Order: sequence, then structure tokens, then C-alpha cells
Amino acid sequence: MKTRYLIPIFGLLLIGFADTVLSQETNKPSSTDSMAAKVVGVWTRESQHTDTSFEFVYTYRAGGDYTEKSTRTFKGKATITNGSGTWEVKDGMLITTEIKSDSGTPGTMNALHRALVTRGKIVRVSDREMVLHFGAGDEALKRRD
Repeated sequence: MKTRYLIPIFGLLLIGFADTVLSQETNKPSSTDSMAAKVVGVWTRESQHTDTSFEFVYTYRAGGDYTEKSTRTFKGKATITNGSGTWEVKDGMLITTEIKSDSGTPGTMNALHRALVTRGKIVRVSDREMVLHFGAGDEALKRRD
């Protein structure tokens, strides 16, 4: 008689436990959401090549859009290019789609003939730095302003 009651009680306890665990799991933010939240903000990257230097400033907004400003200085003369588009974090990758650029002509933001899509694997991201790995093996270190 006792066994007949214990099995259903044990089954109900198991179902209640599974329901509790599953509801906790669905309320947790995914690692993609967590990474995306860390990406939001302003980031910079600088590089130097012989007599040319580059500075990039990226602003990623929570709504999924971004802007970028790149400054190329060659022998003391600076050229500034602005761009804008969308971004997302998917499968550990930061994917940007640039859809507008002034191509070095300030104030003339035009739609690109073909969107420029860039994919970088997020190696690590924190409040102070983000390291991306691109297919050619180069990593871009970005520091938040």
C-alpha cells in the first residue's frame, strides 16, 4: 500500500523540481545577451604603420545601430571617414553591417552600393577591453573611452 502512494508522490516531486530548474534557466540571460550588453558603448583602436597612423572610434548602441569614425594620418595630413550601420552578437561573433559612409567627404553620408559586412570572433570582452579575432589571424584590441 505504501509503495503505491510513494511512486506518484516521487513523480510529482520530480516534476516540480524539473519545472523549477527549467524556469530558472529560461530567466537567465544568454551568454550572447551578456556579450552584447558589454559591447554597447564607445570603443577605440589605434594602429601605426611606417608613416601612417590610424585611429578608429566605434559607438555601439543598445538598439543595434552603430557609428564609426576613422582618422588616417599620412605624413601629417589627416583624412576622416565616417560610417554607420547595424551590429549584433551572434554565436560569439560581433557582426557589423556598414550601410552608409561619407568615403572621406565630410557631410555626405551616402548609402553604400553594397553593404560591408564584417565578422569578428569575440575572444574576450570586459568593461575595459574587447579583443576580436578576424579570419586572417589579426586581432583588434579596442579600449572603451
